Amino acid sequence: GNNLTDEYGPKSKNEPRRSWMMRKRQERAAMKEGLAEWQANPYFCAGRVTVPALMDTVACQCFINTGMLTDLLTEFAGDDGRAGGALLRQIDLPPEMVGRTYGELVQRLTLHRKLVPLGLYRRKSENSAWRLQYVATNPPWHERLEISDRVFVLRERGGPWLAC
Repeated sequence: GNNLTDEYGPKSKNEPRRSWMMRKRQERAAMKEGLAEWQANPYFCAGRVTVPALMDTVACQCFINTGMLTDLLTEFAGDDGRAGGALLRQIDLPPEMVGRTYGELVQRLTLHRKLVPLGLYRRKSENSAWRLQYVATNPPWHERLEISDRVFVLRERGGPWLAC
């Protein structure tokens, strides 16, 4: 079992902050999957830094497969120039979902808005001065949603795009 926290956060003020516990959970999961330590670094995850090894890999792949970069961008942005644009979007958290769980958000967006949530873009809730936001890809279903959260979603191709 996890003795760091219950599902709602620290049990007392002597325990670690929620963001620290989430980072440790992500680092353990990354190491279990065989990822390097830098791949779990919050600055890397926030898109603030890149690693030369990644640039080398992408450059080599683009040299060998000249259409790879275009294919990758097309997957994210869509290749349809008509109205609606990209299939991948970032939306505000619906106000009625603040304080609810990520699992409830997945259910609501999938069933009622035909959107597939991929993860959250969030900031450290316990320190409002902290400006480094991070991406939580497919967070645990019991993760509580916060007012500052934004949601990465995929919309269906050719479907109506609802203003979010």
